[in-house]
Amino acid sequence: MTLQLLPFPAADYAAWRDQQVERRRRWQFAPLWADGETAAAKARAAVDHLAPAEGLSGTQLHRVLDDDREVGWVWLARHPGDLLVLDADVDAPADELLALLESHARAGDATLLLVDRMAGAPTPTALVAAGAFVPTASNMVLELGTVTAPAAGPGAGGPEAARSEVGDGAAGTAGVDGVDEAAAVDGADGAAVAGAVGVLTGAGATPDAGPAARQPVTRFAGLAGAEAEPDTDPEAEPGQAVVRLVPMTPESFESYLAGAVEEYAHELHDSAGGTFEDALARAHQEYEELLPRGLESDGQLLFDVQDATTGEVAGVLWLGLRPPSAAFVYDVHLRPEHRGRGLGRATMRAAAAWCREAGLDVLGLNVFGHNTVARSLYDSLGYRVVVEEMRLPLPPAPPVTGPR
Repeated sequence: MTLQLLPFPAADYAAWRDQQVERRRRWQFAPLWADGETAAAKARAAVDHLAPAEGLSGTQLHRVLDDDREVGWVWLARHPGDLLVLDADVDAPADELLALLESHARAGDATLLLVDRMAGAPTPTALVAAGAFVPTASNMVLELGTVTAPAAGPGAGGPEAARSEVGDGAAGTAGVDGVDEAAAVDGADGAAVAGAVGVLTGAGATPDAGPAARQPVTRFAGLAGAEAEPDTDPEAEPGQAVVRLVPMTPESFESYLAGAVEEYAHELHDSAGGTFEDALARAHQEYEELLPRGLESDGQLLFDVQDATTGEVAGVLWLGLRPPSAAFVYDVHLRPEHRGRGLGRATMRAAAAWCREAGLDVLGLNVFGHNTVARSLYDSLGYRVVVEEMRLPLPPAPPVTGPR
C-alpha cells in the first residue's frame, strides 16, 4: 500500500462542504450547545469561513489515494512551523496515514504535526492513537442530566438567586492543590483550542473570542438578578467542602480582573508558545471583548466563591451563557491558601447545579493540555471530550545515505 496526496476534485467540493457541515454539527457544536438549530447554524458559519463556497483560502483539501484507488480525503492548514489536520476521513491504516502526513509536514519545514480531533470522528481519533500525540487543549462537556442538583431549601431562589451551595472534592482553574490550574476556560465556541486559524476550534467564523478561546454569549434575561438565602447540598457528607456562589460586587470584580488577565496570558504562553508580550496582548483583547461592560456584560455571570464553613472568599467562578440550552466555564480560580481542601471540586459541582436549576442541558469548558490536575478532576466529575487539539513533535528526518 502506497498512500499519496492529490488535489481534491473541484466537482466534488460542494458535496464535501455539506458533509463537513454535518460532521461539525454532529460531533462538535451539538454536544456543546445542546440545541439543534444553533448547532447547525454554527457549523455552517464555521465551514463557510474556512471553506467558502467559492473555494478554499488558507487551507488545503486533498484526496488520498492508495496506489490507484481513492480512499478518502484530508483537510489541512499550514502555519509557520506546523501542519494542522483540520479533519480527515480515510479508509487506510492509521500508521500509514500518519507516516504520509509526517512526510508532508517535513516537506514544508514543519516541526509539529497538529490534529484537531473531534471525539466522534474515526480517522482523526485513529491517527492520534497511532502516534505519541499529547493534548494542547481539550473542549469538554458535562451533560447536566447526569448531575444531582441540591434541593431547594427555605428561601432558596434557584438560579435567579445566583447562589448555590454544593460540596466535595478538590480543584480549580488557577489552582488545585497548589498547582497553577488554568483550568479550563477556553470559551471556544463549540470547539476546542486554537486550531485552524481558530475558526473550527472556536475563533473566527462566529467570530468568537474569550479567555482561552473566543466567543460572545448573548443574554439570558433575569438569571443574574435578585439574591436569596442559599440552600445547602443535601448530599454533602460530614467533612466535605461546601461553597456558596455569591454574585461579584464591583470591588471584587476589579480585584479579580487585576490578576486574571496576566494569569491567563501565562496560560496562553505556556500552551501555545510565542512571546509573553503577544500572549498578554491577546489576553487583554479577549477579556475586553467578553466583558465590555464589566459585570453588566451580556450573558456573563461572575461569582465570588465563598467557603460556606468560614464565610471567606476562596476564589471566583465565571460562567458564560449560551442560549437556549448551554453554559460555558470561562474561569474558575481558587486562591492559593484555599487549595487542597476540596473547594475546587465543590465549586464545579455548584456551577453544574446552578446551571441545571436554570434549566440548561450542558456545561462546557476547555482545559489546557499541561493542566493534568484539572483534566483529572473534570474526568472524575463526568465531563467528556468533544474536541481537542493534539500535537506531535517531528524530529528531523534522518539523512539520506548511499554509496559515494
